[in-house]
Amino acid sequence: MDGGATKTLCAVGTQSSMLATAIAGPSTLLRASEETVRASLRDSVSNACTLARVAPEQIAAACLGSTGAARADIARTLHAMLAALLPNARIQVCGDMEIALAAAFGSEPGVVVVSGTGSISFGRSADGRTARAGGKGPETSDEGSGYWIGKRAMEFMEYEPAAPPAALVPAVIAEAKKGNTPARLLLAEAGTELAKLAAAVCEDLSCPSKEAGVRIRVAMAGGVFKHSLEVRRSFADELAHLYPQASVAARVIEPVKGALWMARKLQEKESST
Repeated sequence: MDGGATKTLCAVGTQSSMLATAIAGPSTLLRASEETVRASLRDSVSNACTLARVAPEQIAAACLGSTGAARADIARTLHAMLAALLPNARIQVCGDMEIALAAAFGSEPGVVVVSGTGSISFGRSADGRTARAGGKGPETSDEGSGYWIGKRAMEFMEYEPAAPPAALVPAVIAEAKKGNTPARLLLAEAGTELAKLAAAVCEDLSCPSKEAGVRIRVAMAGGVFKHSLEVRRSFADELAHLYPQASVAARVIEPVKGALWMARKLQEKESST
């Protein structure tokens, strides 16, 4: 499951295939009430299981990657909510950046940048070290995110205030596709900010091997990347300037596939013990 500030995506699968997916409301406790999150998890699980023609009681393992779940208190609350929905499942709860990294690279090294309502960069080196940049919330971080774009649009493009600000992103992207210069420049700036997050993590993970020319694979995830060519282009161009050893994948990855991969690993571990 991929739980964000805007929506929750649940995928049900076997060890070898994905059977069904379903979307529900937000499921991050940083920005939604426990009642809302509980309902979103319930609806996404129930609908995905119905489409897959399995009962929730048949689910053997589940992984939820949610914004803010790197915090132990949030992870415990989400774990309890899922345990009530999936009584026979072994459950893992982690940050959304972890499932994004898994979707991009499995257990191999690399860096992923996520830009949805919020933004974060997270990576893992060949020797298992991890590093992150951003992801501290809209007041102090989240550069290049949907929230950031929406706030900037209200300030510099005179859009009417929106709650949440990320709701303005589709309009900004639509204007950019029409050739609107301020919209295109704003999205390009978002890509530049996201490249800075990626470069910071690349630097943390690669030193002192940077001089040896070691390449670092970088992946993009999240709705801002998915829907904006301007952001993707600006991100790749700026990262090539900031960190030439980075190799950016053209495809925007789907974090929920990483959650399903992690659930399969959890089941494999259970089966081997």
